[in-house]
Amino acid sequence: DVQAQDAGSDGVGARAQDIMAWQPSAEELNGYQDFIAQAGLLESGRPVGAEEGARELLEQSGLPTADLLQIWHLSDADADGRLAPGELLCAMVLAGGRRRGLP
Repeated sequence: DVQAQDAGSDGVGARAQDIMAWQPSAEELNGYQDFIAQAGLLESGRPVGAEEGARELLEQSGLPTADLLQIWHLSDADADGRLAPGELLCAMVLAGGRRRGLP
């Protein structure tokens, strides 16, 4: 039925827009990288844990603890409890999205 197909496509289009809303701009990525570098968390190139400043960096977002725990969990791709440089950048992007009100 054409009407059902249209409703389905609208749902897919809306979902794609939701996903695209999370995509950071190049300027945003550069800003996050600079922020992380200024915090001294990338100097060693090794993963950093909560005790080494990653938690404090994310807490500066002002997000609720529950959101920050979920962001950490989603960003820690290898589930080692520490964030490698790319994982930390991912966490910053997710925190920025939540601050902008994204779901």
